[in-house]
Amino acid sequence: MHLIIELYRAAQGMAVDEFQEFSLGLLKSLVPFNSAKYMGGVLTQQGMRVQEVYLHNEPVETVSDYAGIVHADPVLKAVRANPDKIVRFHPATLFAGRESRPLFDFAKRYEHANGMAIAHFDGDTPQVQALSLYRADADSHFLEQDCSMAEQVLPHFLEAIKINQALAVHRSTKDGDRSTLAIACPNGALHFCGAGFRKLLCLDWPDWESALLPGPLLDKLTRTGSTGYRSSALRVSVRSVGGLLFLKASRVSASAPCPAICPDLLRSAYGLTPAEARVAIAMLEDKSAREMADELGVSFHTVRVQIRQVYAKLGVNTRAGFVKLMLGLGQGL
Repeated sequence: MHLIIELYRAAQGMAVDEFQEFSLGLLKSLVPFNSAKYMGGVLTQQGMRVQEVYLHNEPVETVSDYAGIVHADPVLKAVRANPDKIVRFHPATLFAGRESRPLFDFAKRYEHANGMAIAHFDGDTPQVQALSLYRADADSHFLEQDCSMAEQVLPHFLEAIKINQALAVHRSTKDGDRSTLAIACPNGALHFCGAGFRKLLCLDWPDWESALLPGPLLDKLTRTGSTGYRSSALRVSVRSVGGLLFLKASRVSASAPCPAICPDLLRSAYGLTPAEARVAIAMLEDKSAREMADELGVSFHTVRVQIRQVYAKLGVNTRAGFVKLMLGLGQGL
């Protein structure tokens, strides 16, 4: 089918946000719908712990709202029992019982008048991908022909998402542990979240299990001019590419010094250029030259040259000498 070839071709060449909109547009040309929700996560005894999400014409609040009712969702139970098969549902009928009132209210609030869903499981692991399509018109039921068409295409859609995410992560880093990377929307919804990234964020937010970034972290990352987040235990660098946030988490070494020195002070006290001051601050944050190049959007060679210029202006020859000088400056503030 030409559409499937087009889907895989796009997965290899498009950015994550572009691909998701493009692929859903292809799907919508076959099976019309008003909104959609893609979820990646882990199956649990209570239902599903959502770790990645993509929302199409759905507000981000649906993620936290669904987390409170996922344990009672019969649609999830149905797709779990029928992997790679379409499950159609009419929420007003399916959630008519008193015990299903929270699910009924959820569907009504977000205009899920009719729906279809499919789930794919990663072998014998608890990892799962799920996609739900919704229509807002109560009389616009998904028909058998819709299901037949979707069942042929949706497994390819889910596989193409994995390919697109993997390529995006591969392009965003040249070395290091890719499990410590994540890709998120500016609203905090995670399109991709490596296991290492999730584990490191739990250093500062031990109970965090959401598909949304923790609020304090998102606030810090999305401030104008932000280069990331840092606490005594955790560092998260951020790079904005095509409307998405590419994030890398790392543990802060107990011995890593970080005196509170602002770029303006470095420029006024030592005559550093703005670019050199940014590099100096990054060195204080214990970042490698490669990390600086990736975050600042310049070449590795440019960063090395700027580091040498910083050393020359400060009269030091090594990073250890630079840090020692900065510690003295920080203590004098």
